[in-house]
Amino acid sequence: AEAPATTAPDAGTAPPGPGEAPGEPVELERLIDGDSMELLIGGETVEVRLRGINAPELRLVSGDASCNGREARAAMEAVLAAGDLRFDGGETDRFGRVLGDLYAGTRAVDGAMVSQGWALALWSADDSALVAAMEDAAAAGAGLWGPTCGEPAAVVEIGDVQPDPKGRDEDHLNDEWIEIINPAGSAVDLAGWSVADET
Repeated sequence: AEAPATTAPDAGTAPPGPGEAPGEPVELERLIDGDSMELLIGGETVEVRLRGINAPELRLVSGDASCNGREARAAMEAVLAAGDLRFDGGETDRFGRVLGDLYAGTRAVDGAMVSQGWALALWSADDSALVAAMEDAAAAGAGLWGPTCGEPAAVVEIGDVQPDPKGRDEDHLNDEWIEIINPAGSAVDLAGWSVADET
C-alpha cells in the first residue's frame, strides 16, 4: 500500500506542448520492479514510485523471488521502451521515493501496466479509468489475473449477505450467512481462508 505522502519542492516543469505528455523529460537509470525505478531527473538520480498502482516486488523481504515479480518487471521494461520518458511528480512517500506519473511517449505507464494485468490499481488513487482497466484485465485473465506461479488465480466475490435474520438468534442459528460466488467457474481452494466483518 502507498504510504502517506509529503510534498517535495516543485520541479517547475513547463506545460506540455501539443501531442506531448505532461512532465519533464527523464532517463531511466535503473528499473527496480513493476512500479519503482531510478530516473535521471535534471541531472540527479531519483528513486521514483508510480502513483496509483501496485505491482509485485521483484524480491520478498526474505530475499526469495516474488511470485510474478520478474514478469511484472519485464512488462515494465517493455512498456518503458515504447518511447521517450517524461515524469510528472513531486510528492514523496515515507521511504523518500518521489511519487508521480510516468509516460513512455504519450502513453501513461501506469495504465499500460494495469491494462496488461501486471499491476493493480490502488482504490485510494481514485482513478476510475485505472480501476476499469484493472477490471477488464481481470475479466480477460491477463497477467496477474491468469495462472499465478503455476496455480490458477483465486478470485471470488461476496454475493448476498444475511447478517441479522428477524427474530431471536437462538431460533435461527443457521440463518446468518454469506454467499461467496466463484465467477470463474473453476475450482477454488478456500482452505485457510476466513471471513470477518470490519467492525
